[in-house]
Amino acid sequence: MVLIKKGAEASLYLEEWHNRKVIMKQRLPKKYRIPELDMMIRSQRTVHEPNIIHKAKEAGVPTPTIFMVDVAEANIIMEFVEGLGRKAKLEQSYRQNDWAPPQARNHPRRPHNLEYDSDAIRQGCFR
Repeated sequence: MVLIKKGAEASLYLEEWHNRKVIMKQRLPKKYRIPELDMMIRSQRTVHEPNIIHKAKEAGVPTPTIFMVDVAEANIIMEFVEGLGRKAKLEQSYRQNDWAPPQARNHPRRPHNLEYDSDAIRQGCFR
């Protein structure tokens, strides 16, 4: 298991699972929370995320396949997709003005501070 990214809410690991390269997203307990509340929050987020990914896939957004959700451990195992990450791809697209809305072109702020055109996203900024 190789740590790829550690965030405030979860850690992402690259690992082998049933002879596949996968990402395991692991939500770790927060010591500052009441244990029962912490488990409830982590469980709800672990269940909610695959539902959002599924809805995005139905809307035509390319998303990784979810292989397993372990609510008790607050883990999600999903397909590893080679290539640029979501953030890097968006930043690259904005630098190239591939699909940026007019108000965003040459904007000094980073892409996450702007509103995105959902049609442009569906048309392939994640491909």
